[in-house]
Amino acid sequence: MGSTKRGFDGPLGRVVGRIMAIRNADAEFEAVARSALAPDAHVLVLGFGPGVGIVEVLRDAPHRRVTAVDPSEAMHRTARRRVTEQLGRASAVMWHLGTADSIPVADACVDGAIAVNALQLCEPLEATFVELARVLGPGASLVSITHPWAIERSTGLTPGEWIERASTIVRESGFVGPERFASRADDGTAVGFRVRRRAP
Repeated sequence: MGSTKRGFDGPLGRVVGRIMAIRNADAEFEAVARSALAPDAHVLVLGFGPGVGIVEVLRDAPHRRVTAVDPSEAMHRTARRRVTEQLGRASAVMWHLGTADSIPVADACVDGAIAVNALQLCEPLEATFVELARVLGPGASLVSITHPWAIERSTGLTPGEWIERASTIVRESGFVGPERFASRADDGTAVGFRVRRRAP
């Protein structure tokens, strides 16, 4: 996702998308709920996979807009189809085939961001948070939930080591936090945190 190590495309992408839609759903719902988004918020969804989180952001909020970033063409196709079939609102989404270190929006225009099982794929993570600091408005928050097995598989670090590294990076990048929370995902073992963009 940052300068991501890999994307999920081709036949593998379709299979992974179906698995993600089930396995990540609880974390997606929780991340959106914890974001406390305004009814007219501009929301950034990083590594959106099959689009479950995008649908949740837009559900019952006709004035919200989403910028959706993922490097996988397969995930883009799956997510567009999901948003269209469930909400008929694919036009409410600005789809960006790319990575989290280069987001095509203006400075300080994003009101909130979610990342579910995405930040562990962002390398270098520092570049991702520099870009997030640019696009998030003052006081806007990023809510991240990551499965521990995904952290270990992608980074080679334990969840504790990874959150310590991420904590240093976010503070150096202009954020307040991270505020850790006990996520309900993965039977309560998922790594959840919220950071807020520091005011100038």
